[in-house]
Amino acid sequence: DHLGVMGGQVLLVDGFGRFDIGLGLAYMNRVHEQLGSQLNFALMLRWRVNDRWYVSVRHFSNSGTTENNRGVDMITVGRRFQ
Repeated sequence: DHLGVMGGQVLLVDGFGRFDIGLGLAYMNRVHEQLGSQLNFALMLRWRVNDRWYVSVRHFSNSGTTENNRGVDMITVGRRFQ
C-alpha cells in the first residue's frame, strides 16, 4: 500500500542561520492507514548545507483528529538551481 501523491502542501517557513523551520498543511489524494485523514499537518526542518544543497526532515500527521495517527516521516536531500 503506497502513500499516494500529495495533492498540495503549504508551509510557512522562517529561517535561523542555515536552518529553516516550517509549519503548515498537506492534502493527500486519499486516506492512508498511517495518517487516517486526507488533510494533515506538516512540520519541516531544513538545513542549508551551502547555497545550493539542503537536507530536510518532514513529518506529516493529522495531529490526533482521527483515531489512526501514526504519521509519516520523510528525509530528503535537494539541490537548488539558480
